[in-house]
Amino acid sequence: MNDAMLHLKRGVARLICRPWIGQVLGAVLRNHIPNYGRMIDTSSPLVTPTIKAMIFWRLYENAEITLVRRFLRRDLDIVELGSSLGVVSSHIAHLTPPAHKLICVEANPQLVDIIRTNVHLAAPSREVWVQNRAIAYGTADSEVSLRGDSTLSGRITAHKMPDPLSQRVKAVTLSQILAEHSIQEYALVADIEGAEWQMFQSDGFALQNCRQVIIELHDAAATRQGKDIPEMLRMLKQRHGFAVRATRGNVFVFEK
Repeated sequence: MNDAMLHLKRGVARLICRPWIGQVLGAVLRNHIPNYGRMIDTSSPLVTPTIKAMIFWRLYENAEITLVRRFLRRDLDIVELGSSLGVVSSHIAHLTPPAHKLICVEANPQLVDIIRTNVHLAAPSREVWVQNRAIAYGTADSEVSLRGDSTLSGRITAHKMPDPLSQRVKAVTLSQILAEHSIQEYALVADIEGAEWQMFQSDGFALQNCRQVIIELHDAAATRQGKDIPEMLRMLKQRHGFAVRATRGNVFVFEK
């Protein structure tokens, strides 16, 4: 896509996702916003009008949802890291049979009930485990700081001093999650704001039985940590044995 077309698309997106449009959509639809056939509960005050409009116009997490709907394996347990509002989670729950486990991990405690609500709307009979944990490695502390300017975005930091923009969250590794839920072969869906490089670097054991990864990779220049995307791609291919099956922007499908 050339720069002019990209600029045009971004301009259109800004126009159709203005706050007043989200407010109208929320009122008319009673805060149950359709997204690729799933209904998303946006009644929480944490969901801004702009986010409501993005969900309605299929712009919210569009790449992840598109790749999940097209490629996600239905024959494996699923671990989702960084579940946020549970929009991607709702698609996963609808697509995969109840016989397979669905584990949703979200660092922000304010979003846990929203995830449960949206998964239930998509698959009322589906059992789901929603855990308020933060993926973190290389820390001797059992907790880490979650810092962000809004409830829907945040990054793990090393801050331990009081900070009005931070909250303490229990740390966990992917290996610990797999052990807690007795998961063997599985698919991983993840958007963890730059923490993925630590997982790739430090948790190779957990990736041994992972058969598919659908993940947004975050460049080190943007996150101020970790590795750049080409280096993470090399690590996944050479160290962990994955091959790229599909990509959409910075969201990739890896399989082995």
